[in-house]
Amino acid sequence: MNILLSGSSGFLGRSLTAALLRSSHKVSALSHKSSTSPSSLPDEVRMHYWDDPVPLREAVSKTDAIINLSGASVGGKRWTPEYKEQIYSSRILTTRRIVELIQTAKSAPKLLINASAVGYYGDCGEELLAETHPPGNDFLSHVCVDWEKEAMKAEDYGVRVCLMRTGIVLGRGGGALSKILCPASLPINIWKLGLGGRLGSGNQWMPWIHLSDVVGLYIMALSESRFRGAINLTSPAPVRNSEFTQALAAIHHRPALLPAPSLLLRLLLGEFSTSILGSQNAHPQIALRLGYPFNFSDLHYALRDILSY
Repeated sequence: MNILLSGSSGFLGRSLTAALLRSSHKVSALSHKSSTSPSSLPDEVRMHYWDDPVPLREAVSKTDAIINLSGASVGGKRWTPEYKEQIYSSRILTTRRIVELIQTAKSAPKLLINASAVGYYGDCGEELLAETHPPGNDFLSHVCVDWEKEAMKAEDYGVRVCLMRTGIVLGRGGGALSKILCPASLPINIWKLGLGGRLGSGNQWMPWIHLSDVVGLYIMALSESRFRGAINLTSPAPVRNSEFTQALAAIHHRPALLPAPSLLLRLLLGEFSTSILGSQNAHPQIALRLGYPFNFSDLHYALRDILSY
């Protein structure tokens, strides 16, 4: 397939690009001229730019599927009003522009796979969250709702749309795990020193997933026509934060000595702390029903694979 990928330079984008190329797909990257260096991508990847609308429109007409991963990092900075606007607009405006390109293409792609997040559900305590669960009412929920609405407009042009509601992605070389191991960009892994600990009460559910399974689900969505609408990208075995803490400590053969109280997290992180302390017991019901074979359903096994010190 000819695939146009927006967000190819990110944590997921790099791994997905490599896997698509290994699967003999042709991949083009969509970026701004000022933000992505072609040298950072494999030689086989062709570049297309938002800044060149005419060749971009022609490229979309020759594309079988568009994968949209674009969006400012939710955990990148403190959530000031300005950064919240960046989180929102980087997702909604990019997705809107992609749908406009689909609308004006001579031949529309067959598929749009659009990133989303389990943040859609908000803090739901002990509730089991399947894809049919209604959205929450906090900032990230509103972002995800509007993000998905923009993507679903592509259905008006005969495009199959997949909304990938992704949990906490664990993998090498970036993502959530890097921030957990070295918070605040510290130059040392605090868990090796026994200085990690639970967040808040530790009772909140953490809907984790191994990076290889995220990539696998994206690739399966390319060919499995029953993948449509919202799909939870989470492990079949979510854990509480306290369980995650103990598993991470055990991998490092160290105790978890320093829990982070909820009040401290709220003082340090502001509104972003709600996404850390909130509970989302999300399950991948659609992926399981359609037969996706998860490579990593056990957290200990996943962490051993990633943290092979």
